[in-house]
Amino acid sequence: MKKKQSPLPMNPELKSNMVYCFHRAALAFREVLAEELVEWGIVPPQLGMLKILSTVGPMSQVHLGEEMMIDKASMVKLIDGLEKFGFLSRSGQQQDRRVKLLEITPKGRKVLEKMVSARLRAEEKFLRPLTAAERASLKKILPKLLESFLAKNK
Repeated sequence: MKKKQSPLPMNPELKSNMVYCFHRAALAFREVLAEELVEWGIVPPQLGMLKILSTVGPMSQVHLGEEMMIDKASMVKLIDGLEKFGFLSRSGQQQDRRVKLLEITPKGRKVLEKMVSARLRAEEKFLRPLTAAERASLKKILPKLLESFLAKNK
């Protein structure tokens, strides 16, 4: 079993660097979430893929990769894993056999609910140092920042 490395302490000179703090926070949260998802053998991006497919419905592999901002090679590996566990199916479209259509399976839907509960537990653990008001603000502010950025870069 791989020994978990202790994270380096936060450099006091970088505490005021927003980019550094966002990056370290994202990595730290991803680690907490990965620990919650280990029982299903998936990683955080795969949870996002299943969630999108469950709410939007079937979509092409390329479109899902764009939604998730994941490169094609990484998408193939992530999809292979989800397919191996029976959480999603991949099929060719009749109009263009090169286009792979992804769809969450009944088994995927069944475990997704438990995985979403695991994600909520991870959020609770990670956000524990914040007050309820700070948590609410953060959950409102982050999507606003991202939506603004994405709208400008279309």
